[in-house]
Amino acid sequence: MRITLEHWIKSSPTKRWDALLSFVAALFCLVCIVLVTTFSWGRDQGIYALIGDGILNGKAPYLDLWDFKPPGVLFVYAAAQALFGRSIEAIRVLEALGLIAMVLGLVTLSKRLQGNALAGWLAGAIAVYAHVMLDFWHTGQPESFGGVLTILALCAVTTSADKTTRPSAAFVAGLLLGLTSLMKPTLGGALIVVAAYLFRQHPEPSKVWRRSLPLLAMVTGAGAVFCAVGLYFVRYKAWSALWWTLHDFAPGYTALGWHPDSSPLGMLHYALIESLTKFSVFIPIGLVAALVLPSAHNREHEGVYLICGIAIFQIIGIAIQAKFFEYHYGATIPLLAFLAGLGWAKLWWSAQARGVVSALAFALTLLLAALIAPAVHDLPGSPWQRTLQRLRFLRHVREPSAREQLDGKVARAASFDLSADREVAEWMKGQTGPDDSVLVWGFEPAIYWFAERRPATRFIYDVAQRSPWQQARARQWFMEDIGKSKPVVVAVQHSDIFPGVTGHNTDSAADIADFPEFEKWLEARYYPAGYRYNFEYYRRRD
Repeated sequence: MRITLEHWIKSSPTKRWDALLSFVAALFCLVCIVLVTTFSWGRDQGIYALIGDGILNGKAPYLDLWDFKPPGVLFVYAAAQALFGRSIEAIRVLEALGLIAMVLGLVTLSKRLQGNALAGWLAGAIAVYAHVMLDFWHTGQPESFGGVLTILALCAVTTSADKTTRPSAAFVAGLLLGLTSLMKPTLGGALIVVAAYLFRQHPEPSKVWRRSLPLLAMVTGAGAVFCAVGLYFVRYKAWSALWWTLHDFAPGYTALGWHPDSSPLGMLHYALIESLTKFSVFIPIGLVAALVLPSAHNREHEGVYLICGIAIFQIIGIAIQAKFFEYHYGATIPLLAFLAGLGWAKLWWSAQARGVVSALAFALTLLLAALIAPAVHDLPGSPWQRTLQRLRFLRHVREPSAREQLDGKVARAASFDLSADREVAEWMKGQTGPDDSVLVWGFEPAIYWFAERRPATRFIYDVAQRSPWQQARARQWFMEDIGKSKPVVVAVQHSDIFPGVTGHNTDSAADIADFPEFEKWLEARYYPAGYRYNFEYYRRRD
């Protein structure tokens, strides 16, 4: 006699054991989310925080403080500092709240599309675990928040039973997906998938207007977000700066990954394999189980098609960017975790039906999968060593020096060292007054934030001046800025070599020789004032 999953569920004490496993998964999610609040900043987070602080003080992104990422994440960092104060922890608290919302969203989607909450709790545990394994460098990124917004948008458009999405809910989904598109335009493909999903909810061909109403509401919501952001940049006279950055500069950065021998299908294949296998052992095992084991709910296929459609658009976007940084997968991981959670739930029900030994084998498999933690490159120690340091920090979090001590141990990656940024900032602060401007010729914008001094130029890091594309215009604006602001001190960075960003293998100090206007300006007006870590200090001669 063939045993189906429905038979397993009905013939075993599933609810009681499901509740226990759900509780364990929820507790695991909570521990992981608390660890996120201990994360500090990498280079990118320093950029976003500095610009977010500037937004709160009336400065416009791209015009007054420059970066080449889309504006969504900049407003997120501004909101974090507005809500929780000017601190490193502000964005991590907001990120933790977003992860809580994401987990609850996965549970809601699981109830609606998979008929149970367990798969959602397991999906949440898989997603936040993979998030924590990305560590401080690859979290707090546009994709981190885009993934949360996508899950919440899906909660808005999906409904219970055979109900259809109300226009008001579709409007909310449009707002959320519009915000997602501002994090990364490639995440906006979810709008296409959700639009098709809404249109299919009304099967009657004669009632096209009923099909179109939720769709129009969603488009209106997304359009409202785009219009509001556009009006903001027009209000601050920053539209031309936004256009130059995203239309002229950013494509050159993207083109770095597209080599003459690059194959679009090859890059798409690479992005697909990495998204499925790189970030968590739970994902490939769960996906196979979800697809191979029998369906446990009549809406399961609906959920699989919806999630897979959005994930495919995101993976195509990752391939188009052609950088394959770990954080580029941050929005896709929760989607894959949703499907993997279903697979692990099916494995759990199968194990229960086969007795205690199978249930113990399931628990052991979970433990082994958790221990196979994918390590992010260039970070100090193993994930478990860094986690131990963070748990110790939580015990002494009220001590004034606890944060600096933790960052000195774990907030390092490749040539980046947050402690060095703090020390350079302290030197600048001691050499200048509150109204003075300072200049960092390098890729460490967090120094400005720590020093609490005005950047001498809109270019808070020097990639635009060092990169071969759009270089002449960026250098012209840079020289105009520093000529007006006359910084009191200058810090020149060594060892910041990023061929994937600048297109060559030299550092900021070496690139001064390729920028004669700046080299002459520095030699004529400044004298050497010391060297610390990988920074050369200069003071103005007068």
